[in-house]
Amino acid sequence: MPLWKAGEVVPAGTYVRVDDRSYRTVILNQEGLLPATFDGHVALYCTSACACRDRADRRRAVARDG
Repeated sequence: MPLWKAGEVVPAGTYVRVDDRSYRTVILNQEGLLPATFDGHVALYCTSACACRDRADRRRAVARDG
């Protein structure tokens, strides 16, 4: 699942912020920039919150158990 950074130009679609567990949804009706957070962190977005959340949960489980 590809990830995009805030400020990148992406095709129209629905993107979900996945770097802070807020899973904020951004809907772009046309090609455009993904929004920045203005909090000093680089926001990361993907196109499927469920897939990204599942992947993040698996990484935490491996780190905890491994």
